[in-house]
Formats: sequence, structure tokens, C-alpha cells
Amino acid sequence: MGVALICGLIAGIAGIGSVLLLRPRHYVHEGSEQHRKIPLWPLPLATAWGGFATALLGGDNWTVTGLLVAAWIWGMSLVVIDIEVHRLPDRIVLPAYPVVIAVLAVAAGTDGEWWPFWRAMICMVAALVGYFLLAVVGSGSAGLGLGDVKLAGVLGALLGWFGWTAALVGLLAGFVLGGLVAIILLITGRAGRRDHLPLGPAMILGAAVVWTLPLV
Repeated sequence: MGVALICGLIAGIAGIGSVLLLRPRHYVHEGSEQHRKIPLWPLPLATAWGGFATALLGGDNWTVTGLLVAAWIWGMSLVVIDIEVHRLPDRIVLPAYPVVIAVLAVAAGTDGEWWPFWRAMICMVAALVGYFLLAVVGSGSAGLGLGDVKLAGVLGALLGWFGWTAALVGLLAGFVLGGLVAIILLITGRAGRRDHLPLGPAMILGAAVVWTLPLV
């Protein structure tokens, strides 16, 4: 419990840092459409809770647990950006690939068991290919774009470390959550049938719930 509280505190402080970095909203390019502006104050609360829950419920490999805490912080910042401008910036998403691959490799070396690492890499590639095909076939419909494809690879690797079922459930959870949010917004009149709704936040939250809670 003590370690989990420390991780939650560190994640909360990092969340405050994220707020300071996001506040200027440099990701809103000149001439681009900002769909909505959301308050940033809940961000440290979300990162603190994620850091605490991940450390409390995480496994014995603290290297992976630390990576997941960092992923919570990284993911919550992307949630804010995608909701506001419907984009997942490459400069934030793409650097996650070498970091995730390197940390998972260190974790596998520490455990002396390499199969979880290779399974994570397979899930990463499978998620990239699967989401790319969905984006091409759907021509970007249902909120699925190339930014979501790149995000899916990172989430696939993180989930794949825990097993095939975790990867499958975590990646599908994004579509389920996204669909529920769309239905709620339609019923409440806050969105129309032709409105473009970002899928990234649902993907991140769905995956984070699976890797944080003992669902699989």
C-alpha cells in the first residue's frame, strides 16, 4: 500500500506537470478547428488514481509496473488533446514505441522469461495491421484515423505483455466504450449522427482499465 501511495503521489505530480505543458495548447495549430476546450484540473487526479491503482494491483515486475504508471500519465495527456482537437500528435505517440520496447525488453531480461516480450511485439504488430485495415476500409469513419492506428500499436504491446486475452479485450474495449459514449451523446443531443467523435480516449481508457484491474 505504501509503495502504491508513493506511485500515486508521483503520478499526480507528473499530472500537474502535464497540465503546465498542455496549458499553452501548442497542439492547436493556427487555422485549425478546436472542437472543444476542456478543463485541465482533473488531469492530476486521473494520473494520481491511475498510478496508485496500477502499483497496487500490478504484478511482481516493478519495471513493467513503472512503465504502466508512465503510460497512464502519457495516455491522459493524449485523451485531453484528442478530445480538444481530434488529433493524436506523432511527436507524443511515436516516441512511446522505442520506450515501450526497451522497457519490456529489460523486464523480460530481469525475469529471464522472453516469451511475454515476444508476445507483446506480436500484439503490437497485429494491432497496427488490424487498425490500419479498419482505417483504410472505413476511410476514417467512426472516428478511426491514422493517429488511432499508431496508438493501437503501443497499446497492443502494453496489453500483450499480459497475454492474448488481455490484448484482445483491451483493444476491443475501446470500440465498446466509444460506442457507449456516442450513444449517450446522441441521446442527450450533445452530438449529431454526422459528428466526428475521437476514438483515442476510449482506446486509452479501455486498455488502461484492462492492464490496471484484474479483468483478465
